[in-house]
Amino acid sequence: MRDEALPEEGEAAESVVPDATPAAEPEFLNDVTQIYLNEIGANPC
Repeated sequence: MRDEALPEEGEAAESVVPDATPAAEPEFLNDVTQIYLNEIGANPC
C-alpha cells in the first residue's frame, strides 16, 4: 500500500469522485446520430 501525504492546512484535497460523463457519451452520440438520420430520411440497418 502506498502512503500518500495528506494536504496541508489551507490546501484543497483532490476529489476522488469518478467522472460519470464518459459513460454517457456513446449513448448521446447514438441519440444524435439517430436524430440526424431521421431528419435526412435514412433508416439504419
